[in-house]
Amino acid sequence: MIERLLGVIAERFPDVPRFCALDFGCGVGRLTRALAAHFDRVIGVDVAASMIRRAQQLNSDLKNCEFVLNESDNLKVIESGSVDVIYSDLVLQHIAPSYSEGYLREFVRVLSPRGLVVFQVIDQPGDTLIGRLSRFVPGLLLEAYRRARYGQHRIQLHPFPMERIHEVVRAAGGRVLQQEDIKGPDDRWKRKQYFVGKPTGR
Repeated sequence: MIERLLGVIAERFPDVPRFCALDFGCGVGRLTRALAAHFDRVIGVDVAASMIRRAQQLNSDLKNCEFVLNESDNLKVIESGSVDVIYSDLVLQHIAPSYSEGYLREFVRVLSPRGLVVFQVIDQPGDTLIGRLSRFVPGLLLEAYRRARYGQHRIQLHPFPMERIHEVVRAAGGRVLQQEDIKGPDDRWKRKQYFVGKPTGR
């Protein structure tokens, strides 16, 4: 996955530096470790202390990897303009919109002038029967149905519409450079991948 990602970046944005990378929602550090082979420094960030501990254990042999527990709604632990590549693999869709928008603003803040943010999100319901119905059923009713069927601890999914992403990025001082549809594990949702930079960096 990381080799493919870096190949795409090299082809489309060849001037992106490779000093520091950020893996947002790193889990146990699988993608962080892969990034470490291509960057001088890699930071893995996660909200779960158990994941960070395990990531530190599994990647203790790598001297250029740092794993950071971040339980706040911002990335104040990371200096502004210090990260060249930020990657988030289908993480923002599991975070409530007010928080995911805040993190997206933070991505732009910590991004270096010629850096690049790459992330994927759910864009809108798919063309299945359930997807079409969800466009017309009020959100509160859908939430009550999901809670009744899947329980309180189900994995939450929050669409992040394209128009809103452009608004948030622009307001933060960034720019959506490219976007593309991507295939997901099922067709209940439509997914997009975004490439975000800073206007002064292009």
